Amino acid sequence: MTALRPLFWRIFLPLAILNCIAINSQQSQKKLSKYRLSQLSFKELTKLANEVYDKEDYTYLNDILNVHYDKAKQEKDTLELANSLTYRIWYESSETGLNYLDSVLDITRNQKGSIFPARAYYLKGLILYEIDKPGMAMDNFIKGYYSSLLSKNHSQVVDCLNGIAVLKSEYGQEREGILLHREALDYLEKNSEGIDDYEWIKLLTVDNLTLGYLELRELDSARTYGKKGMQLSLLQNDTLVYRKMIIALAQANYYKGNYLKAKDTLLNYIDLYNGIKRADILYYLGEIENKLNNPQNRINYFEEIHQIVSKDSAIVDNSKDVYQTLLKDAMERGEKEKETEYLWWLVHNDSVLESMKRKVEEISLMKFDLPIQKLKTDFFESQISKKERYLNLFYCISFLLLLIGGILHYRYRTIQRRLKHLMHNKIEPFRADYKNIKKKINNIDKSVINILLNKINEWEHKEGYLNPDISMNSLAKEFGTNSAYLSKVINVYKEQSFSNYIKDLRISYSINFIKENPDFIKNKSIIQIAEHFGFKSLDVFARSLKDKTGVTPGVFLKWVSQRNL
Repeated sequence: MTALRPLFWRIFLPLAILNCIAINSQQSQKKLSKYRLSQLSFKELTKLANEVYDKEDYTYLNDILNVHYDKAKQEKDTLELANSLTYRIWYESSETGLNYLDSVLDITRNQKGSIFPARAYYLKGLILYEIDKPGMAMDNFIKGYYSSLLSKNHSQVVDCLNGIAVLKSEYGQEREGILLHREALDYLEKNSEGIDDYEWIKLLTVDNLTLGYLELRELDSARTYGKKGMQLSLLQNDTLVYRKMIIALAQANYYKGNYLKAKDTLLNYIDLYNGIKRADILYYLGEIENKLNNPQNRINYFEEIHQIVSKDSAIVDNSKDVYQTLLKDAMERGEKEKETEYLWWLVHNDSVLESMKRKVEEISLMKFDLPIQKLKTDFFESQISKKERYLNLFYCISFLLLLIGGILHYRYRTIQRRLKHLMHNKIEPFRADYKNIKKKINNIDKSVINILLNKINEWEHKEGYLNPDISMNSLAKEFGTNSAYLSKVINVYKEQSFSNYIKDLRISYSINFIKENPDFIKNKSIIQIAEHFGFKSLDVFARSLKDKTGVTPGVFLKWVSQRNL
């Protein structure tokens, strides 16, 4: 079995604990005979299984589950039969676990109002992700999502949305992942009364949002949700998530330049982890040492990551950076054997990640973002094929989704063209053609107008519009005139209101500056960028940039960042 990937730490382990370790027994448990076990109720068998599982007595646990299974089969209790098979996945191999879940799907596929088959699809997604099959994992999360919607299983809807979102985030669709996590949180709040484990699932969703914003380097949002996650984990007495939030905040400190503070926190917690999670912490410790001018320490940390990767054939985040650094060091030292080894792992991991990314994107697009073919699968047909009005509704939805897909594709191509034009052409603020201005300004002498226009042009040249506190009155005072004169001159000769005139100058300057200085936007939130160019409101900055370029700030900044890689 391959090493567990980040999704395990974000979803799998907490849910495993929640679903399987519900009751801990502090007393020794005398083993019962199969006959005595058969006299217990399903509830008693489940309680006993939890106690035995906690003690890792898998032989006795297997006896209990066999009795549970036989009892459910004899009484023709499909739900208990599914529960018995599902329980087994937590201590079996991945392949066996998947076979058990396929059996659960076979016996519950047509069961209405049950937690199955949605839960089985979701658990299959978790296991498939664990064994590095994210495409198949995405497919099962999507099936679980639709199934849970039909059965109105609100908690499972949120779980599946979070699973889909995590996969999107990890494989190049970070912004879409954040939106899905937000959708999951909104859905959770709207249906809180129908969710037994509301507080727990809310904690996991906030955890996902923290890590998602961290991946996008939106540090203010990451810190906000990270602190909220710490508060919720304390209320839930959840040490696991609490530690994750502390580590996430330490990573945010690294991106903000608080290297020593981040280093101290990560060193305090690294020995609590192994495998993929340890590799993630080692990466940040290595980058911190590099920032602190300790390159050899960075190499040492990265070599430990290599040991984890090579031992478990794991795919870790930032593996490209790790192996490029190790390869360069080996080349400088003339270590040919290591050079060959690091080069192989660099190429291998890069190709595997790219293949996974393409698969996830393909399945996500076809079966979630535009669920046309998905609605035609046997799963949905078994649910609605007997009801003609549902089938007609399906065709209507399919047509609408095809139409929406075409519109989205057209919009995507349009945005790409706009971005290419934007990158290859300097953005100019609006310039009125004085020669075509026939309107005269009453009560203002022509010489006064010329003086004001010269002062305005000189003020523009000195980039005075970047002052966030500029106003009509302050600028008029600076020019030695009154605001009424200045307002009329700008309205006529700039053909804009004063506020639009200022916004146009600022946004034009900011776009050109960011294109020429792409490193400027690193580790900065959008509001920080907006304030740098004189905007006091993120909304005004966003609308101004969208009006000027036809794209949102998020799209523009991501494009600039990708071109600078």
